[in-house]
Amino acid sequence: MGHARARLVLPVIYLCAWAASILAIWMADTVGLMGAIILWLYLVMPAVTLGTSVAAALLNPYGRATWLWAPACGAGLMLVPYLTTTLANTLATGNVHSPDPGVLLVGTAISLVGLLVGRAARAVRRRGGGERA
Repeated sequence: MGHARARLVLPVIYLCAWAASILAIWMADTVGLMGAIILWLYLVMPAVTLGTSVAAALLNPYGRATWLWAPACGAGLMLVPYLTTTLANTLATGNVHSPDPGVLLVGTAISLVGLLVGRAARAVRRRGGGERA
């Protein structure tokens, strides 16, 4: 994938998964709500964050600004529970809550791990990839 294409595709993949997670949680019925939250918030979104971060580091479409992908993913991951469970709580009780900065740190950390893995894979690929079976 070329750099110009990766610049567009990586955010689109992340934003599509982000929007799908919010819609899936809001559209879940009362019986499946907890399952939807666990699936999307704790499995799918961290996996998408890790995968897109590995791809961003491996393809390096943003050059030196690639490290900005980590806080962007952290903010995206923080907004999923804020726009679903916290917003539902606010609408039900009238109490306004702020986003949880702990989720921002977790999302950023997951993305940084992905960036490090992608960077290491890119370095190995540059050196010739080592032994191939």
